[in-house]
Amino acid sequence: ENLRKLKRIKDRTILNKDNDQIYGKVIKLLGNCRLYVLCEDGITRLCHIRGKLKKNTWIVENDLVLVSLRDYQEDKGDVIYKYNEKQITDLKKNNEINNDFLI
Repeated sequence: ENLRKLKRIKDRTILNKDNDQIYGKVIKLLGNCRLYVLCEDGITRLCHIRGKLKKNTWIVENDLVLVSLRDYQEDKGDVIYKYNEKQITDLKKNNEINNDFLI
């Protein structure tokens, strides 16, 4: 029963991007917690799945993720969050992401 409550609470919360973060779409899995992500700004980045996320979440191609950009490496980043279908719909309603980006 408590797990169901936690799952419902997790589905309701949406993590929006900050200044050093960007939305991205997974385009290729490379293994060893690395993947290529096409970001909103049109740059394909080599990203690493953060440790906390890789233990709890399964990421596949075409998933919408939140990428934390690195100050010292512009072409690399870290995946810090994966959005589910309901959260993607909410982001579209709030005009956080462009509909053309997800096609």
